[in-house]
Amino acid sequence: MINKNNLINIFNSLEKGVSEIDLNTIEKNDLIDNIKNLDNKGLEITIILIKLYEKSKNINYDTFIPYKGKQQKNGIKFELDNLPFKCKQIINKFIKFHIISMENDKNRNNVIL
Repeated sequence: MINKNNLINIFNSLEKGVSEIDLNTIEKNDLIDNIKNLDNKGLEITIILIKLYEKSKNINYDTFIPYKGKQQKNGIKFELDNLPFKCKQIINKFIKFHIISMENDKNRNNVIL
């Protein structure tokens, strides 16, 4: 279970010092590739971070899913270009950290004693 206060702290930490400039093409392509490799926990946190970004900007959408996101059979889908620049930067930063964490967990589980 993901702790709400921990996620707020993670969001606040990620938001600090993040650029408000859009990702370049290489960064966008890398982000899309990394999203495809996320585990369920990473996907869930990514969606929560998008919602936290929305709330931090005091934006109230008419729908539960902001930025024209769509509910699909296997989860929520967002078009990267519909997210604000800073939100993309936050998500990119989180996903890079999470991918490293996933790799470290995998390596730890592969240690032979």
